[in-house]
Amino acid sequence: MPDLQRIDQSLFDRIALSARQRERLRCNHNFHRESDLVQRFLNVLQPGTYVRPHRHVRAVTATGVRVLSCVAGRDRAVGAR
Repeated sequence: MPDLQRIDQSLFDRIALSARQRERLRCNHNFHRESDLVQRFLNVLQPGTYVRPHRHVRAVTATGVRVLSCVAGRDRAVGAR
């Protein structure tokens, strides 16, 4: 079993800093290994980035799922004030 990794403020701050320094204003931290069947990662998006709506077509239907959980953020209307 792989070691558990905690998503804490220190990790979030580190990835957020890296995201702010990138042209696309986003960065992810992988919790999975390349050989794992399930991909688990923290994806930090900074204001101004854009994630194009998309889907992943699989050869066999119902062989995968995607779960997105927002752990921090703010409403765009709040940020525009």
